[in-house]
Amino acid sequence: MVGDTITVVVKKSIVKKNVKKSKEVKKGQVCTAVVLRTLKGVKRWGNFFVRSGTNSAALLNKYFLPIGSRLLGPVFREIRVNIKFSKVISLAQVTL
Repeated sequence: MVGDTITVVVKKSIVKKNVKKSKEVKKGQVCTAVVLRTLKGVKRWGNFFVRSGTNSAALLNKYFLPIGSRLLGPVFREIRVNIKFSKVISLAQVTL
């Protein structure tokens, strides 16, 4: 479901020269993430159904703050229920 925290393993990492070493995520590292979008979709009030074209998640650190500085694409509104993810909501471009 959208807004749930999951445990993930990093399959691929893009290394950039200007990224600090403390924020770098390496291949094979176990992280926590919050689900932003799903292909399955979310049912809302009045039989209104919202679905995305892709699955998406944001990696989090141990304080539930996002590791990255940008979130590309829309984020479902159901994430607002949990107060821990306020920084994730503020980084989102569009909230559906």
